[in-house]
Amino acid sequence: MAQKLADRVEQGRRAIAIARGQGLDTHEWEGHLNRLVEAEQQQLLAWAAEVAESDVTLATPITYRETPLRPISTTQVSQSIRRYLKTIASAEIHRATGGWKEYPPEWWDGQANEALGALKALRSAMAEASGGDPS
Repeated sequence: MAQKLADRVEQGRRAIAIARGQGLDTHEWEGHLNRLVEAEQQQLLAWAAEVAESDVTLATPITYRETPLRPISTTQVSQSIRRYLKTIASAEIHRATGGWKEYPPEWWDGQANEALGALKALRSAMAEASGGDPS
């Protein structure tokens, strides 16, 4: 199900880009897309919370891309997920309070987005390793 939602988000992004290129008003479509993105993020966070609590350690390492230039190999899946969830929670707190010195809310947005991307990559790597659905 997670992959189907991700496919719908990607399809929506492509449709909006095409419609904008044709000069169409995409405001309503963007609202629908934002709701899909929120649902996708909630699914991802629910999966992450479940795996983080399960204390999953793999017999063989899996490799995923934490960022485009940072491949990570690990067997400590739950530990990695807890670190990303901590980053996302910290970002929420700092965005709400206006950041701190050289770490403004925009910097925290970037940190949260990187952590979400890493969670997506880790979920996909786990699905590939088990040959199943990433949800």
